[in-house]
Amino acid sequence: MTAQHASSAMALMWNKYRSESSNPTAPLVVRRDDIPAITHVTIDGIDRYIGEVRDFRGNDALRDFIPNEGRSSLSWVRLAAGEVHHIHTHPTASMVIICEGGGKLIGDTQRPVEAGDMVIIPSNALHGFIAGENSGLRGLSIQFDGLGLYENAAKPRMQSGTQDPFKPVVDAQTVHVEQYGYNRLVELVKTNAIRDDQRLKACLLDVLQVWSDHFQKLIRIRSAAARAPEFCALADQHMIEEFGHNKILAELRGNHPVDIWDPTLESTAAWFGERMARGSDTDTTILMHLVIEEAGDVFHKYGARVFPDAKHFEVHGHLDEDHAEMGLEVLRQHSPEPVEHMVRVLEQGWAMMNILCNRMADVAIANARGTGARENAASCSPLVPQVRTCPMIVTTSCREGAVIHQNAAELWRKHLA
Repeated sequence: MTAQHASSAMALMWNKYRSESSNPTAPLVVRRDDIPAITHVTIDGIDRYIGEVRDFRGNDALRDFIPNEGRSSLSWVRLAAGEVHHIHTHPTASMVIICEGGGKLIGDTQRPVEAGDMVIIPSNALHGFIAGENSGLRGLSIQFDGLGLYENAAKPRMQSGTQDPFKPVVDAQTVHVEQYGYNRLVELVKTNAIRDDQRLKACLLDVLQVWSDHFQKLIRIRSAAARAPEFCALADQHMIEEFGHNKILAELRGNHPVDIWDPTLESTAAWFGERMARGSDTDTTILMHLVIEEAGDVFHKYGARVFPDAKHFEVHGHLDEDHAEMGLEVLRQHSPEPVEHMVRVLEQGWAMMNILCNRMADVAIANARGTGARENAASCSPLVPQVRTCPMIVTTSCREGAVIHQNAAELWRKHLA
């Protein structure tokens, strides 16, 4: 098609639109907000966040003005500060002009981008974008051949990258959760011995109360410190659903005071508190949802067998798994951090969680067996300070993080004997 023919076709369509306008000879301004926005599409049955896309043909005036012959497509695109358009491909070559802000191009090419840059994307190239933490990113996406990528939102012309960029996080999480299944606290509620040991059960609830009270502080700190809107919404929803659950546990225990102070419990709880106050949105979401809530899901599912009629265990058996999934989904869609950073935070969080939970089991057994514990099986609170606990070795590599050493496991079995 010649330039003259294209110009004639454009003029015909524009004149058609103008003939229906109140002033067909005047220029027309189409504001960006006059074009409908698309933010999510379904790829392979999975809902994917794509930022904000405004295809020019979604506006009547622009659709009539832009010719169909020699068809090109244009869309405004936007990512808010810190948002991620995950790695994907599409069969049509594309060009993205960065108009405002900046960020990072990811995929087959990884480099910073800023206003004025033009990103040329060959067909089927792996690519995605991370918007700047402070600036966000606005651009113009152009395809010179065929339909726009999201012109038909029901059938987007894109595919997920050949490898899920989040896969290293999921793989690391799977390893950590499996290893946590051998934590001494989980092993304690797995054993048949505890089911008929009322004193040990009461002392276990006491030490759980200590952590539950700390947890209530963590959810408030995390909610107050959240920054990006999506993470604020997640933190607030999580706090609403978890708020006051320590009182449910206290009722199960008969509301008697807990007189336990242990340096390991206090220091690990304080570490989580410090991270909730000072960590990034990504860090706090990983620690709260992928570590604390996932550990809670594992523990409460076994604990419900030991305390079958306890509301505390019933509630957490349903909520903790949902909360872990909530955090994972928000991280997939909105985390600006590289996966290497997320895997490292997972390692640290699970290492601390294993230290905390191992110690909780040790304290419960020490109080149940120790000479300083009260005779009343419903009041096993005072910790015997001189009690010796099982040795424990914790490593921080992804594959070996928080694995209980064989010698410690042998000593643990002697505790239960």
